[in-house]
Amino acid sequence: MSGIKATIINTGPVAADGCDYLVQTDSVTFYHADNLPTEFQKDKLNITVNFELSDAAFQCGMNPNTRIPVIHITDIKGR
Repeated sequence: MSGIKATIINTGPVAADGCDYLVQTDSVTFYHADNLPTEFQKDKLNITVNFELSDAAFQCGMNPNTRIPVIHITDIKGR
């Protein structure tokens, strides 16, 4: 997908039952990026992102059914 407006959300460390940094593309859709650059790991950061959707899912939190779709970022910019 290309040119998607999104927000980086820090849900907390995986070791503390969080899901780390997620990419939120609308009010209900979250993705885990397998390659989010360090400089974009900031809570509530507005970005424009291009990515490829993976077949993988990221499992986080205590609930084994919490599985977040994985994306691979091909381009990212702050906005």
